[in-house]
Parts: sequence; C-alpha cells; structure tokens
Amino acid sequence: MAITGQEFYIGETKVIIETTIMGPRVTEVFVLAANLIKHELARYADLITANTKLFIIQLIGTETRGYSTGMPEFAAGQAHGFNAPPGQPNIIINLERFMGAGARHADWGHFQKILDHEMRHLKDLAESEHSRLRVEAQARARTILERAHGQLNPETPNFANLRIGYYNLLSGIMLEGLAVFVTYPRALNHAQFNKLYSAAENAATRLQRHEIKTYEGLKNTLADVEANIYKFSYAIGWHAVHAILYAFSPHVTLHNIPRTSPYAFIELYEHACGKLGVRPVISLMSGRGLFDYNRTIGQLHKIFTQK
Repeated sequence: MAITGQEFYIGETKVIIETTIMGPRVTEVFVLAANLIKHELARYADLITANTKLFIIQLIGTETRGYSTGMPEFAAGQAHGFNAPPGQPNIIINLERFMGAGARHADWGHFQKILDHEMRHLKDLAESEHSRLRVEAQARARTILERAHGQLNPETPNFANLRIGYYNLLSGIMLEGLAVFVTYPRALNHAQFNKLYSAAENAATRLQRHEIKTYEGLKNTLADVEANIYKFSYAIGWHAVHAILYAFSPHVTLHNIPRTSPYAFIELYEHACGKLGVRPVISLMSGRGLFDYNRTIGQLHKIFTQK
C-alpha cells in the first residue's frame, strides 16, 4: 500500500504525492522530489483545477513498465490521464536513478523534465479524442473478426492486439512527439530538421522489420505487441512535431497544433513533408510513407484471415 507523503491543495483540487518506498536515503530523495513537484505544479494550476478534484502523483523506486526506447528519460514516468480510476495515480515517476545518485547529487533538472513531459501528456490527453478513438479501433478489430465467421487461422487473437497496437503507435507519435518536443525543443531550421528526420527514418526502418514476417511469432498480449511497436513513436513523433512547426510556422505553433486526433495529426505531417520536399517517414493511407498505416492494417487482415 502506498504511503502518503504530502498533501496540499491547488485551488479546490486536492493533490497527493505518495510513495511505496521507505528508508532514510529514500526519504531524503522523496522529500526533495515532493517539494520540487509542489513548486512546479503551480505552473499547471489551471490545467489541474479544470480537470479534476483529486490529483495523485506516485513516486516509485523500481523500474516502470516502460519500453526500450533508446531514450531512458522517456521511460522514467507514466501519465494515466485525469480520468484514472479512483485512488489510482494520475502520474507515476520513477525515483530509481535519483536514489542511486543521492539527494545532493541527483540531477533535479532532469527530474523537472520528466515531470514536464508527463504533465504535457495530461494536457494533450485532456484535449484529444484518444480514449474514444482507441475504443473505436478495438470495435473495428472485433467487427472484422466477427465477419470472418470462423475462417480465422490459429493466430487470430494477435490481430486485435496488433490493430490496437498500431492505433496506439499513431497516438503515441502525436502524444509522445508533443511531450518530447516541449521537454527538448529544437530550433526550426534545416540543420535540426535533418537530424530529427534521420533519427525518425531509422526508427521507421526498424519498425518495418517488425511487420508481417514477425507478426505470427508475437505473443497474444497487448503488452508484448506494444513492446515491439510503441517504442518507435518517440523519434518519429519528435521529428513529426518539428516538421509541422518548421513547415507551417508562424501559423502553426505548439499552442494550436492539431492534437484532437492522431489521424488529423499524421495527415498534417504528410502535408508538412510535401511542403518541405521530403518523403514522410510515416503516412496514414497515402502510401507515401516509409511506413504506411493503412497498408499495414490491410496486410494484417490478409494474414489473419484465411482466403
């Protein structure tokens, strides 16, 4: 059971910072982390009070169920949204690396970036239609399976998970891209564009290696699917946000960039790449991207239904 460390109010919203870890060294780190959170949350007062009456941040001391992204800082926390189940944390932050360094030597600037990253997720989740679209993706997968009328091969359970997993990839490109860019902004110039494009191109190429030929070997759990797919959203998303801002600035900014739907976001990214004269690394259904969502879903359907 989590041990409440600090409680305070932001307006009429009760904020709880809690932890499950104990010990003298941990207590010192927790107190410093909690005090920093309390100070930094003042910048998010409007966001928090507009969306919830109870806001919980949990600080843990073991590795989160993260992904091997090649970017450890982005696996250091999780945002569950303002609609987390009652009593469950809205945000989880891992203190493992800070405990190892000790309170005096810990990189608290990095801790602040983790907090900012997760708070950006809460903002975008509150303003997006992610939850509804995810449910629709699940429903479409079920409908396809039902229409097959038993003509499904033994690996069919993977289809639904992969379908949801690829929707989560699109959503992650938007949500992680925005959060990463806010945390690690880059100048809107050609040199920075080339660097981020190269990293995203590499990620899209690696993503393709997880297509078709490896689908049948994947386990049936969504966690296993996402472990092989979602990790690519960071580099692709960082590039996509930069490309949109670079192509359409000053008309499109971080404040008005489309984030209600990952579909609209990817389409705008494709337009940005057209304006910049480069091939998009990901596309929705145009077929222009190194990785095309619609093409992949179509290939999935062929694999997991018998003809």
